[in-house]
Amino acid sequence: MARLTANDAREAGRRQGATASVEAQLTEPGAAPYIATPKDIDSKYHNRRTWSPIFHRHFDSAAEMRFAETVLHPRRVAGEISDLKCQARVDLLNCMHMIVDFSYTEGGRTVWHEFKGQPTGR
Repeated sequence: MARLTANDAREAGRRQGATASVEAQLTEPGAAPYIATPKDIDSKYHNRRTWSPIFHRHFDSAAEMRFAETVLHPRRVAGEISDLKCQARVDLLNCMHMIVDFSYTEGGRTVWHEFKGQPTGR
């Protein structure tokens, strides 16, 4: 984690919409320096981590959560798919791997699904 001075944190807060608690921490005399965490860093497409009560976990975006809850979960309950995993590791070669959004078994075959919420222009 990167350590920021109070001025750096205030500037980052202005750019990213800091919460009142962060602002209060920065203005209190003798407060510890603000430490930036991954959730403080803005994502490329401005996604917000969203909690799913069905899966009991956070998803990287609200659209990814809706897809899991409205498409994959009903299919799992109906028995169409099984072994549903979120953020599954897939080994590609001896020294390479990738993390896919969803992995499940359908008709005896493993399916890897990478969710995209909006067109990327490519």
